Amino acid sequence: MRSIDKNDVDISKLFRWGAKFNILDSRDQVIVEVYIRLVGDAELNRARVFALRKSAELRSKLREENSDERLAFIPPLEDLDKENLVETALLYMIRDITLDAIKDTRLPLPAEPDSDSSLEKQEKYQKEVDEYPTKKDSIIREKIEKTVELRRQELLSNYRICI
Repeated sequence: MRSIDKNDVDISKLFRWGAKFNILDSRDQVIVEVYIRLVGDAELNRARVFALRKSAELRSKLREENSDERLAFIPPLEDLDKENLVETALLYMIRDITLDAIKDTRLPLPAEPDSDSSLEKQEKYQKEVDEYPTKKDSIIREKIEKTVELRRQELLSNYRICI
């Protein structure tokens, strides 16, 4: 596989619209014309390479002490208060906390009644099936909130700023 030169990456092709098709109503009348663009693997890979290069460039500029990018994106530590720093750290942790809560949540599916069960049992089963996503989301949300609060207390109690 040949390497892609810096001048070889052109992501503008990703934003060129392709074929046009119409969305029709029940009477076969055009509701709206839609333009679609399907991105191929090669184009997607070029865009990924471009994004990685730009990401590395920004990361490098953020590490420089007096770069415009650092001044724009990273406020001086002495200007931030304790709560703001803790909440920012929690913001960066929330994705991992959420993924852990989802992975650790084990809620068994409702037991399906026998085919000759009474109508009342079948109705109860259907209600449990309908409420299952809400119940699972509620359990996950509680785990997330509990973990975030524990991390918040941990960060607040261990807070020391060294400037």
